[in-house]
Amino acid sequence: MVGSNAVFSRASETVFSAVDSDNKMIGFVAMEDGFTLQDKMTTCSFDAFFPVSGNVNLNGGKLYLTQDLIFSNTYKIKSPGRIYGNNDYAVTLGKQLGEIVLPNVSQNGSLISITSKDMQDDVFSVDWSHDSQYLAVGIDGNGGLDELQVLYFDGSTLTKTQGVDLGKDVLSVRWHPSDHYLAIGRQSGSGAEFCVYYLNVSNGTFTLQDSVELGSRRVYATGWTPDGAHVLTGLSSGTDELRLYSFSTGSGTLTEVATADFATNRHVNMDALSWSPWGDYFAVGTRRDTDAGVTELLLYEFDGASLTLTVSVDLNADVEAVSWSPTSSYIAVGTDTGSERVKMYFYNHSAGRLELRISESESREVEDLHFDPSGTLLATGLDAGSSSKVKVYSFDAGSEVLTFLDEVASNNDVTTVRWAPNGQCIAHGSKNDNVVVSKFLMEGFLFDNLTLVLCDDARFIEDVFIDGTCKIVGNGKKLSINDGKSIFVRPSANLTIEDACLSNFGQGKLVCMDDSGGIVLKNTQITLSRDYTFSHGAVAFEDEVLISGTSKFVYASSRSSTINSASVVKFDRSVTLSYNPGVARKDLLYFDDSTAMLFFNGCNLHATHTGLELSGGMLVFDGSVSVSSEARNSAESVVFKSDLDVRVLGNATINLYGIITSD
Repeated sequence: MVGSNAVFSRASETVFSAVDSDNKMIGFVAMEDGFTLQDKMTTCSFDAFFPVSGNVNLNGGKLYLTQDLIFSNTYKIKSPGRIYGNNDYAVTLGKQLGEIVLPNVSQNGSLISITSKDMQDDVFSVDWSHDSQYLAVGIDGNGGLDELQVLYFDGSTLTKTQGVDLGKDVLSVRWHPSDHYLAIGRQSGSGAEFCVYYLNVSNGTFTLQDSVELGSRRVYATGWTPDGAHVLTGLSSGTDELRLYSFSTGSGTLTEVATADFATNRHVNMDALSWSPWGDYFAVGTRRDTDAGVTELLLYEFDGASLTLTVSVDLNADVEAVSWSPTSSYIAVGTDTGSERVKMYFYNHSAGRLELRISESESREVEDLHFDPSGTLLATGLDAGSSSKVKVYSFDAGSEVLTFLDEVASNNDVTTVRWAPNGQCIAHGSKNDNVVVSKFLMEGFLFDNLTLVLCDDARFIEDVFIDGTCKIVGNGKKLSINDGKSIFVRPSANLTIEDACLSNFGQGKLVCMDDSGGIVLKNTQITLSRDYTFSHGAVAFEDEVLISGTSKFVYASSRSSTINSASVVKFDRSVTLSYNPGVARKDLLYFDDSTAMLFFNGCNLHATHTGLELSGGMLVFDGSVSVSSEARNSAESVVFKSDLDVRVLGNATINLYGIITSD
């Protein structure tokens, strides 16, 4: 418990533990440095009187309000969680410099295994195609199996579509960044150690394009430049352990461009090779060499013609994995020894230095690691300890903080791990012969019987779930939701949005999860940036609601929605109201009484062959309005009933298309 009902106090940053039963902020305590809920199993109550400042990390935990929670102007909600308002209490978000971003840094998520496939031997390498639909797998060559396999992923299952028996272990697989070319490196032996194949997705053929024989040298790692014009190979020890080839997608041919020699008894570790997002540098991890001064983390520059060692670091450990962030100059590194085996380096270009910024506690060997496409999530694959695991961390480049999010167990050493290019799934392979695909779900906010008050423009960057009866009071400010994210009104829940401007609005931004949910739009503006379909639940329009933009508002719900008494819904210029319900009902747009108004200003009204019937309220036309119907007969027409008060303003023109009647 923090605070007192009798004495004023100022609290430093407080972490509430999941195992404590008295997590409370009470009375006259000022939480000046914020607070943190340890994890999603943590519960805490807020019963204090003063505003909260500093960083707030909910970490998926539960926060119960028994007083209004007011955030001062110096706060950040760093990670989301569940906030319960108990029907009476509100969260007020104070002003900030610029818009309020919620959460400021997304740091919560769940890793859920959704499918696996038995590859019948150890898995060495996996990689996703650029469209996230195909997974290439390289496996151990024992037993006469196809050491190279291509699996199709439909979102829930893996299905083998192609396989090649190469007679030797396939140690590295990497897809071209924008096409279905696949580079592979294999163990030495008869035949080529480095090959490029092409998967023709239109007819399913899988053909060899070009190959290079390297004698007794193993190809441990391969990696395409971000533009796909070159592909790099990392070889077993000898000479010229790094060899770079240009690749022509027109002819499918490889041409050696440059090489680099380590000059010591080292080799590139399996898949320990990663390009910078600009294609001008790459990082390499090598086997440890006991000779003094020999470095295992190397960074090379590629100037279009040659490879130059720029900087290196002696870690006195095998650098098993490297992953260069696709959005910055941070490089994640995994090693085989020590107590902090996950490290984050920053490449200081101007100073020509690799600077260690983070050392994460990890006592198991890190076989592989990989950044997601946004550079904000890092997956690691670990050797067996108490159990083998895939772990996911969030990475905040601004504060240089690495935060553990979730993990899934594996029955044996996790040898390889890769994010899909769409950022939704992680594939990993292990020594127990399995390839597993897990889905990573970022956890958003859950508001339960809560009022959220905005004092500045705000943007949700993660999903928001509404339970019970909730309200968002905008105070005239803008509220937006990142693309791919939604405000979900859960079954039987209700959300009121009042005095807000919903900007950049479109498909999926505001969703009733089924027809039992409801939304009230009160004195609210919606700016459509693309088509939006209201497919479930009911909506009530109250006071003045303006819908503007250049896209469609499609009414597709099977429930009726209402324009309340003394309220107006205005569809502005270039917007289309399209009536296309999921049931054969013409009368789902309901006027509460004769003072309820639907105002069309230079926009379009469209009805499918379901038809549309408007009655009992007021319909106003202004500007040039188009009314169209897909009716095939009078029963499917657009009908303006006799009790509908239709008003055409002086400068209005109405263009009618299809069957439109009055009754």
